[in-house]
Amino acid sequence: SVTIPDSVTEIGESAFSGCANLSNVKLSKTLKTLGSRAFKDCTALTSIVIPKTLERIELDGYYTGPFGGCTVLKTVTLESGMTKIAELLFYNCSSLESIVIPDSVTAIGDAAFSYSGLRAVTIPDSVTIIGDSAFYNCKALTSVSLPDSLTEIESSAFRECTGLTSMMVPDSV
Repeated sequence: SVTIPDSVTEIGESAFSGCANLSNVKLSKTLKTLGSRAFKDCTALTSIVIPKTLERIELDGYYTGPFGGCTVLKTVTLESGMTKIAELLFYNCSSLESIVIPDSVTAIGDAAFSYSGLRAVTIPDSVTIIGDSAFYNCKALTSVSLPDSLTEIESSAFRECTGLTSMMVPDSV
């Protein structure tokens, strides 16, 4: 297990990548930036709490999220007060089946949930923008509830979601 102290605002690229026995992570309450592949292939990590202060993911040119390859990550808690789900945050988290998005979130970043195992998602009324490829290739996704507050769904947001057979897009988009 690892506890990141509140004095840490950034975790660098591949910082804990490949720590196969890492099962418990407590992130800093002041974390602003997560490096690409920061927790990649931490195959014992089953849950994580993402602090409301997280703003962005450092990109590495390979389009790799911080939790990619975390094949048993099933439980994610997004702290209330978070305003944006950072791009690539749960990219390739194949076991992530559900998530509760807090009412404080106004935007879902590019590829935030691409290649995840999400089955259903309810987007709260606070969200106005769903980023490019946000749910790309979520093949298990069968249900999406979009709010009337939504104004923009960017390119390929739900592309290759082969389990999704219908969705009501609000007039506000």
